[in-house]
Amino acid sequence: MDTCVSAVQHLRRMRGGSQSHLLRASDGAHYVTKFMNNPQHVRVLANEMLATNLGLRLGLPMPRVEVIDVSDRLIENTDDLRVEVAGASIPCSSGRQLASLYAGGMATAGITFVAAHFDGSGDDGVTEEVKCYDSDAYAYEECEPVAHEASDLQEHFEALVPYGYENDAGGFGDVVLDVHKRKITVERNDRFEDYSTTTYEV
Repeated sequence: MDTCVSAVQHLRRMRGGSQSHLLRASDGAHYVTKFMNNPQHVRVLANEMLATNLGLRLGLPMPRVEVIDVSDRLIENTDDLRVEVAGASIPCSSGRQLASLYAGGMATAGITFVAAHFDGSGDDGVTEEVKCYDSDAYAYEECEPVAHEASDLQEHFEALVPYGYENDAGGFGDVVLDVHKRKITVERNDRFEDYSTTTYEV
């Protein structure tokens, strides 16, 4: 990876055989972090990075991965930053580890919905920027978006926009992520042109 963020706070342990931990990073996002000395071997990190990057290139909706730098100081001052290996509890390794963006971080920030609206007329179609909301329900142009970084989801949401929605009179709709339910809904509405014909002799 070309980028690297720094871990600034340990939040909690995560479930699973790799014994990953949820960390808050220097960019404000939360990451599920797998350490080099995890009990499933270091190759787990390489496999996940390869699989995730391949999936992203194929347009699959997957969380991005980053390299995260975990300092000795954070590990030394965080009792829970440990892994169980061969019956022994040892500190997590410091330095560069593998981090996957945690969508649950949006819930922590109070985000309830993430949505992208698409609209087409004639042969043109436009997908708007992904926006975040803290409302009880989502309805386009009825809810005010809140400031929260979600640009990394743009490509994934666009991949879910229905094919051909811009044809004919043009369709419109929304790709909506319900953060709490962890469910994505795609709603498409099609416009139809109607006309009547009258024939008469003169």
